Amino acid sequence: MTASLPAPAPRSGNRRRRHYGYAVVVSILAILAQYYMFLPVFRDRLQDYLGIGDARFGTLFALAPLAGAAAIFASGPLLARLGPVRLLRLSLWGVAAGLLLLALAGRHWLLVLTGITVCGMAGGPLIIAMNAYLVKLFPRDRRRTLSFSLAIMSIGGMILPLLAELLLALPGRWPAVHFAHVLHLPCLLLALLLAAAGFLYRSRPTAAATVRPHRHEAAWNWRQFLLPWAVSWLVLLLVLHSAVDVAIYTWIPRFLDSPGLTRPLAASGLVLSAMSVAYVVSRGILSRLPEAWGRRRLLLLPGLLGGSLFVAGVLTRDAWFAAAGYVLGAFLWSAEYPALLGTLADRSQRGFGTAMALQQLLTGPLLAFLVFGMGQWTAWAGPERMGPGMAALGGGFLLVSAGAALWVLRNHPRVPTQNA
Repeated sequence: MTASLPAPAPRSGNRRRRHYGYAVVVSILAILAQYYMFLPVFRDRLQDYLGIGDARFGTLFALAPLAGAAAIFASGPLLARLGPVRLLRLSLWGVAAGLLLLALAGRHWLLVLTGITVCGMAGGPLIIAMNAYLVKLFPRDRRRTLSFSLAIMSIGGMILPLLAELLLALPGRWPAVHFAHVLHLPCLLLALLLAAAGFLYRSRPTAAATVRPHRHEAAWNWRQFLLPWAVSWLVLLLVLHSAVDVAIYTWIPRFLDSPGLTRPLAASGLVLSAMSVAYVVSRGILSRLPEAWGRRRLLLLPGLLGGSLFVAGVLTRDAWFAAAGYVLGAFLWSAEYPALLGTLADRSQRGFGTAMALQQLLTGPLLAFLVFGMGQWTAWAGPERMGPGMAALGGGFLLVSAGAALWVLRNHPRVPTQNA
């Protein structure tokens, strides 16, 4: 009778818990690095402080995605040569530099624009590195892991708008506190924190994260963006979803406080926080479902139903109904992105990093166009007629669902029908 070997389960369990710890830390750092995206919560107070109108307000947040798209050309080779963790550090230092510019900008609109743009330039590679790192840590549970990370980031999206609203209320309660303090001091503190994280954060190397890239992976060129049709189509759907989602998020605080709505909402940060709660709940549920559950339904229904709710709420011209449509719609369409991303990871395999880079590359210009275009529409038509522009943005989710339906029809034989 032979002696039994030691059970490897404890070591395996400890390793998995350690990997989840890495995922939590990386997700929290990504939350803090995206603080600049919550500046629209300051809405007209920020415009008054900088002395800008709606057109420049849109420009303020339109160049950041363009800068992030431009950085993709550098992030691809850096990801292949340095690995996800080192690229995360470089990106954190870049975001810290942008936040430092915001902290020192004062009332200079161009300096604020530069700081936000630098944050966007570093933020694009950060998201690519984070997603590539998570996929390599959990290669068998891509969709569940990505949903888990997105749920954590949604918690940040719940807390930071509330913090912004609290900061915005401070000058009214304490005369010694001015809006300049509210705008600049948090940027300074976060710049110091992210810079320290870039220097001090060390992830224990894993076999998945330290594999040397193949020669064809290290030498990136434009031909590597020529992906198979099925992969490219998924990338385009992710591009449209991401651009529409962030464009609505950027303008919804200004819209809910606009004079064109009955019962306008001044504390729109609370709505953004509620939207993030919806994201946490939706993606938390999705992260607990089996990997193959509802593959087709999750590609088709969330955008269709969620986008319809949002458009219907906007068309009521009532801020409370619009806010409700936004929160309920977000609960639905938040499940669409990880479903698309998990399907993309399954289809692209080694080319996942390239596909993610292409998504970021294309999302930047489209997002810049939508944010800038909404600003121009508001400046031309007036704040009281923002509704048609917001409804047009919400229609983007309906287009994503229509595109997903075409993808499923063409790739139906490859999708397991018993679990769909």
